Amino acid sequence: MKQVTVAYNKDPSPDKLNFGVGAYRTEESKPLVLNVVRKAEQLLVNDPSRVKEYLPITGLADFNKLSAKLIFCADSPEIQENRVTTVQCLSGTGSLRHTIYILQPTWGNHPEVFNSAGLSVKTYRYHSPNTRGLDFQVLIRVLLVGALTQKQHQFECLLQMEVCKTAEVASRVESQLKLVIRLMYSNLPIHGASIVATVLKDRDLYNEWTVELKAMADRIISMRKQLYDALQARGTPGD
Repeated sequence: MKQVTVAYNKDPSPDKLNFGVGAYRTEESKPLVLNVVRKAEQLLVNDPSRVKEYLPITGLADFNKLSAKLIFCADSPEIQENRVTTVQCLSGTGSLRHTIYILQPTWGNHPEVFNSAGLSVKTYRYHSPNTRGLDFQVLIRVLLVGALTQKQHQFECLLQMEVCKTAEVASRVESQLKLVIRLMYSNLPIHGASIVATVLKDRDLYNEWTVELKAMADRIISMRKQLYDALQARGTPGD
């Protein structure tokens, strides 16, 4: 994939499109910074009470609390009964350890990232070559096996957050997570988490965020339809 990006950057064509990047781009093929993110950053810059102290070992408290409410809803039993343990993690792979299950197929660098870190790498299939769609039965079996494995370790459910039977169990889980974090990366960056927390706790910013997300989603759907229509118009083989 790196070679594809290099070739793309060298290509002088004004009509080129980069299909190798897994991130949202504007019409000019530039990375998009949401307006709501810029507003949140400005609020943080202008806040005289902000300091650069280390975060607690579990990360930014507001980020954890508001993220949990976003996923489970503020009035859900899991949140109301304090049965969710949430910790801020380091990027997309920094918090992973032991056995890692990755999609098959996946990005070419994923197996090497985890193998180099000394982790045990296993794969699971989600794509059906026959239908060129989701292999739902295989995926469900993988998720069930994963849930049962977690249950053997006294974790009721793993969803990047620990959902426990009682608040007492949730407290014990958090204690164990702190031990794991301390040995892995110990402390986390504050900037990104602060932006998220700023947006999620401000009603106006939150509403603006949802509008911007909807616009991005609608544009992606529109581009996919245009691509499909163009392929159909040219009589491209396949379904």
